[in-house]
Amino acid sequence: MLRSIFLKLFIFLVGMAAAFQASAQDSSYFSQLFTEQVLTVTRESDGIIPGSLRTTLIQASGIRAQNPFTLVKIVFDPNVKRIRLSKGPLPEISGSLISIDCQNPQGRVLIEGVSQNAEGVDPTLEVAGFKLTSNGNSIRNCHLTGFRGPGILIRGNRNVVEYNTLGYHKEVAESAVESSALLEEPKTNQGPGILIADGSSENLIQSNDIVANTSGGVEIAAGAGKGNKVLYNLFAKNSGKPIKVTPGPHSTRPPQITRIQLQDDSYSISGTSEAGVDLQIYLLGKEENEIGMIVVPSAKVTGENFTVVTKSKGFIPNQSKIVALAHGRNRNTSEFSAPGLIPNKDGEIIGLGHDSASAKPSAGAPEPMNALPSDKSPKHSSLAHEIDGILINDPTEAETVINIQGMGEESHTPEMGGIVGKSLIRDPVY
Repeated sequence: MLRSIFLKLFIFLVGMAAAFQASAQDSSYFSQLFTEQVLTVTRESDGIIPGSLRTTLIQASGIRAQNPFTLVKIVFDPNVKRIRLSKGPLPEISGSLISIDCQNPQGRVLIEGVSQNAEGVDPTLEVAGFKLTSNGNSIRNCHLTGFRGPGILIRGNRNVVEYNTLGYHKEVAESAVESSALLEEPKTNQGPGILIADGSSENLIQSNDIVANTSGGVEIAAGAGKGNKVLYNLFAKNSGKPIKVTPGPHSTRPPQITRIQLQDDSYSISGTSEAGVDLQIYLLGKEENEIGMIVVPSAKVTGENFTVVTKSKGFIPNQSKIVALAHGRNRNTSEFSAPGLIPNKDGEIIGLGHDSASAKPSAGAPEPMNALPSDKSPKHSSLAHEIDGILINDPTEAETVINIQGMGEESHTPEMGGIVGKSLIRDPVY
C-alpha cells in the first residue's frame, strides 16, 4: 500500500513538472486551464429582465458558482449608453474572476443611480454602485455616478479598478455626459468615489477620473488589509480629501515636502517619508483637491529623507504647487502631502504648504541643502550607486537622492519609470 502511495505521488509530481514545462513553453497554458464566457448587456432598462445589467450580474455569479474554472467577462452592446438604476442596489460581484468592461464603439457606458428616496431602506444595507465582495475581479472604462454611497465598494482582494470615472461635475470635462432632452443632468455619488473597506488587500486603483464625490475621492478604512495601491488617478472637486486614510496597522505615513530649490533648469525637491517607500509627485491644480498630472512617476526612497531632482513639468513659478504620495512596501498608499509651492529663479521655498511665495524658514527649519553641481546632477556620496539614471544612496545613508529625467515633450510620457495608462500623464488641472 505504501508503495502504491509513493507511485501515485511520483506520477503526480511528474505530471506537475510537465505542466510547468508546458507553461514555460506556451504562454497560453493559463488560458487552457480556464475557459472564458462572455455576457453582453443589451438593455438600458433596469430590472430582472433578459439583457439588463442587473440580470447579467446574477448570471455571472451563477456561472462562477457552477464552474470555478470559467472566467466571466461582461461587455456592453453598442446601443447601450446610459443605464439608470431605479430598482435598488445592484447584486454584489461575489463570484470572483469577473471582469466588467464598459467600453464599446460608442464610448463608455454611464451607469447611474437614480433612486434617491431612502425611505423604507434598511439602514444597515451597504449602498454602492458596484460592490466587489470577492477576489480577482476587474472594473474598467465605466462611469459610475448618482449613488447614495460610494461609486465602488471593495470588500475583497486583488481587484483592479482602472480607467473609470467616479462621480460627476458639469465643469470637469473628464466626467462629461451627453446632453439629453429627456433625461435630467446626472448627480454625483453621495459617498467617496471608491471605498476600500475592512479586510480588503492588494487592490489596485489606478488611472481613474474621480470627480466631485461628496465624501472624497478614495477612502481606505482603518481595518483594510495590506498592499492596496492608489496611483495615477485624477482628482477634481471632491468635497473631502482626494485620498482619505483612516490610520490602521497597514497605513503608510504621508510624506512631507520640506524644501524646493531651483538650480538652473532643474528643481530639487526635498522631504521626509517612511523608509522604503515608493514616492510619487503630482502637480496640484487651482484648488487644493485638484490633482492630475504626474511629475515623478516613481522614486524608490531608502532612508527617511529624500531629494528628487527633476526638470520642469510646465511649472509656473510662484503659482504651481506639487504634492507627494507614498506607497509603503506591503502597506497601503498614504494620503497626499501638504502642497509645496514652486519658487522663481531667484529663490527657494522653505516650510512648504504656505500660499505665499515669500515663505520664510521658521526657527526650526532645516539648514539649506548644498547647491547642485554645474552638471545638474545630485552630488554623489561615497556610498551612492546609479541604476538606470536614478541615483540611490546606500541604505546606510540618511538620505536618498533621486535624479528623475525630464518628461518627453512630444509624447508627454515619462522617459523613465511608471506605467503609461489613460490617466497617467495629464495636463495640469487649471
